[in-house]
Amino acid sequence: MFADITFELDDGKMKAHRAMLVARCEVMRAMLNGNFAESHAHIICLPGVTEYTFHKLLCYLYTDEIPSISAEKCLNLLELANRLVLPRLLNLIECRVIENLTRISQSETIEAVDLCLKLLEPVKLHNAHQLAEWCMSYLCVNYNSICRHLPKSLKLLHQENQEYLSENRWPPVWYLKDYDHYVKEQKMETHLK
Repeated sequence: MFADITFELDDGKMKAHRAMLVARCEVMRAMLNGNFAESHAHIICLPGVTEYTFHKLLCYLYTDEIPSISAEKCLNLLELANRLVLPRLLNLIECRVIENLTRISQSETIEAVDLCLKLLEPVKLHNAHQLAEWCMSYLCVNYNSICRHLPKSLKLLHQENQEYLSENRWPPVWYLKDYDHYVKEQKMETHLK
């Protein structure tokens, strides 16, 4: 109601209120009030942005909150948050995605591991450092599952990330070797008795 600006997106159009956008986002303020062509336009083209992503952005700009967002769909919103220089939105996305991954990890470890492998490098690129650290930590703890179930995905990571995971895996290699030795000794003792 009373929307005075339309955004042309990759998959449709959405209306918004110029005053709200200008008040909540400095990049939008510069674009809509400055010397840019968009300052006089009623329809603004936003390439690379879908309705889903733009709706999440509008929710944030209007309410200072974001509804839940799946780990699979967060990358476009992270990219848009960076593009519009909205660090609070970026932090909210990270929190929502970590909540989502935590919920998934409680029942589907391999699914959560797969999502973390897919997210790790793109979220670093989009400055989602908290989310990248969470993914890295989760992958270290589940390193054996990665090697068993998703070795090809592990090999797709940058070399430095592969090395970090290998060096910081849990349990560490020395522990596994000691544990194997202990189990063998226990079997030998049981067998000798």
